[in-house]
Amino acid sequence: MTPLIMVTGNDHKFSEASAIGRQLGLEIEQARIRLVEIQTADTAEIVDKKAKDAFARLGRPIFVEHTCLHIEFANGFPAGLTRTFLKTLGDDKVCELFGAPGRNKATGKTTIGYCDGRRVHQMDGELHGVIADRPTGALTGWGQFGWSRLFIPDGYEKTLSELGIAEKNRFSMRRAAMSKLADLLKAPK
Repeated sequence: MTPLIMVTGNDHKFSEASAIGRQLGLEIEQARIRLVEIQTADTAEIVDKKAKDAFARLGRPIFVEHTCLHIEFANGFPAGLTRTFLKTLGDDKVCELFGAPGRNKATGKTTIGYCDGRRVHQMDGELHGVIADRPTGALTGWGQFGWSRLFIPDGYEKTLSELGIAEKNRFSMRRAAMSKLADLLKAPK
């Protein structure tokens, strides 16, 4: 099978996707192309634009992804604006505002966009849980990536950061979306 190209400048995302891909029988290579990421809460719109842009620049099938956090108490916000939300508020403030019972339910969602030149196929994976009352886990490397220090998946008592990458990759929203991508690619044409 020809290696699948993931367009991302984020080494953490690539590392996770690559490890999960190997488990699913996919060989993934990284293309570091800086893509314009539109600012909207609409994840599907973000992924569609990024996938079309990446395909236009490389001229071959690619995939992109966007992972975000949806906080139930905030009507699903920040969604596609998660990076800006976290950068603006910081981990401590997010936990202060949304880490209490009644305000802490959240869903992590990964949307993958695979562009084959004819269309963009989108696949979603979700992980339900809660916002922790305080950030926990590593302050460097993968453990501080995104909202890993803030999110406790249902059925666990630790944040994703505390669980570690290998455990997270067994059940994460990225895993669910990558499984759907593998099914699409392996389906008879």
